[in-house]
Amino acid sequence: MSDHTEKQHIVPRFYLENFTDGNGMVWSYDFINNKVFARIPLKTARVKNFYSPVNDDGHRLDSRDDLNTIIEDYAAPLWNDLKIGKLMVGEDREKIALFVANQYLRSPTVVGAMAETVGQIHSQRYQMLAASPSDFNTAADRHDLETGTVSSSEQRERVRNIVLDGNYTTNVLQTEGHVVARSMDKITKILMMMKWVVLRSAHQHLITSDSPVVLVSDPKTHSQNSGDGRFLNKTVRVSLPLSADRLIEMTWEGKEREGVIDITKQIARQYNAIRASHAERFLYCNQEDAGIFKLESKRVGKSFRTVKVPTGLQTPKIVVKRSFGYE
Repeated sequence: MSDHTEKQHIVPRFYLENFTDGNGMVWSYDFINNKVFARIPLKTARVKNFYSPVNDDGHRLDSRDDLNTIIEDYAAPLWNDLKIGKLMVGEDREKIALFVANQYLRSPTVVGAMAETVGQIHSQRYQMLAASPSDFNTAADRHDLETGTVSSSEQRERVRNIVLDGNYTTNVLQTEGHVVARSMDKITKILMMMKWVVLRSAHQHLITSDSPVVLVSDPKTHSQNSGDGRFLNKTVRVSLPLSADRLIEMTWEGKEREGVIDITKQIARQYNAIRASHAERFLYCNQEDAGIFKLESKRVGKSFRTVKVPTGLQTPKIVVKRSFGYE
């Protein structure tokens, strides 16, 4: 669709423009390096080739990044109407729902969590293969043929036992998690059916993050094996800051309302704390605020957890190799 863009926004430029100060700058809070700095939206929240993996021919695949651009172009013209609480219906509602779904699925936190799940699935397949000596030897023969190597029976048995024990660490690239985008249509349809409310914070600025779409639900509805139900949990509250003083919340409960509802300073701070706990690395704000680093920074990137499928086997440690080539 377009020439390759190396530095890719993990949150859109037009979106960041709603979190600028009087000089048009976005304040970034880096919880990895404990730094704060201000930049224009164009140079904020960019990661090198985050959406463009390399294919077998060594070329970058830009289809995911191109899709992001298309969805952003759908939503951007509707943003001002959304901020004033206009009741979205029909095609406009679908465009905003699609944007929220995509922003959720493109975020580093969710992509990383899915990459961890991919690593778990691969590891479980390897363990199932290792459980059968004959199947394992067949796979080893194929590997030797493809790589031009020769492995001894002792080497094979040693590797098979390591796989069965699960006492090892396996690495998976964060970009492996982009398969999560396959659920975009399903999530979009779910969001369209939920109740939408725009909230205004007149006395406390709202922050956003590198993973700004956040889901919160009643812990009592969560299951150790099946998780929290995500968007289908009837207690879930899906929120996304729209600007430094407004956010949209989507729920199954309550009523959808035209216009804007005011929230207290205390509630706004709670939304900020939730945003911080779901970020991978960065928070973004329209001003310099030392208090942002106090938003339970120990929890940054820790709230989103994948659900391990019980297999009765000792599963290895999965390490997601994240890209920290941020600006």
